[in-house]
Amino acid sequence: SDNIPGVAGIGPKTALELISRFGALENIYQNIKKLPEKTRQRLLENKEAAFLSQKIATIRRDVPIRMDLEKARVSHYNNVRVRAIFQELGFYSLLKRLEKPSLF
Repeated sequence: SDNIPGVAGIGPKTALELISRFGALENIYQNIKKLPEKTRQRLLENKEAAFLSQKIATIRRDVPIRMDLEKARVSHYNNVRVRAIFQELGFYSLLKRLEKPSLF
């Protein structure tokens, strides 16, 4: 799960159909009368959640970032501690990318 709330009662299949048909969330609401009653009702009751979910899922690319990637490179770290943190946070795919702790 992506932990983005979405619209209660509208699953991935219906959401994909709506986006495919109307292209954008704003267009769905502009054409709300064209939708089946149940879908329309769910969308109207959860309009605020729909737009909040859209905002959460939108990747902002207009943020100025001034960062030297070479300075951000990590060369030494406590492998055991990082593994414990990744385990605690559920970062299992990142755990696989870490070197196994050495016995020596």
